[in-house]
Amino acid sequence: MGGLAYGNFSGDTNGIPPADFGLYPDAATFAASVSVIGELNVSPSIALKLAPEYFFTGFGSTLQASRGFTGGLVYRWGKQ
Repeated sequence: MGGLAYGNFSGDTNGIPPADFGLYPDAATFAASVSVIGELNVSPSIALKLAPEYFFTGFGSTLQASRGFTGGLVYRWGKQ
């Protein structure tokens, strides 16, 4: 998945330029997320979904990569 990210780095600096704190200037840049979804069926009506992911942004002159995961519990009603 890809898109646009806006960094509001001066949001809590009380008017002091972000560079004085070693932060990036306010700007927009690209963002991308890569993940692989896995599902574990616990029972016929309950499943656990996990998606480890990498999130990339391009603030400054380098590529930042963050790791994380998204998880959820799925309950199925009825039959298909």
